[in-house]
Amino acid sequence: MEYLNEIKEIVTEYDKINAGLSELEKMANLLEIRKNELIQALDTNRLKEKTLIDKIVAETGKTPDYYKIMLELNEH
Repeated sequence: MEYLNEIKEIVTEYDKINAGLSELEKMANLLEIRKNELIQALDTNRLKEKTLIDKIVAETGKTPDYYKIMLELNEH
């Protein structure tokens, strides 16, 4: 066939493109999984923060002084 080499080149290029797209899809899935892990960690940490604030308020009757806390954190 006259154009067999050109056809093979095109088919080979499609295979490379499809492999690249498949690799990108796998990477996107891994990124989505990691994003979900980080969102869960953020939610957990926010809950810990709220629990601690509630505990401080229950024990002292006052809302924590966030400015003072930040200053103390920066000193250490």
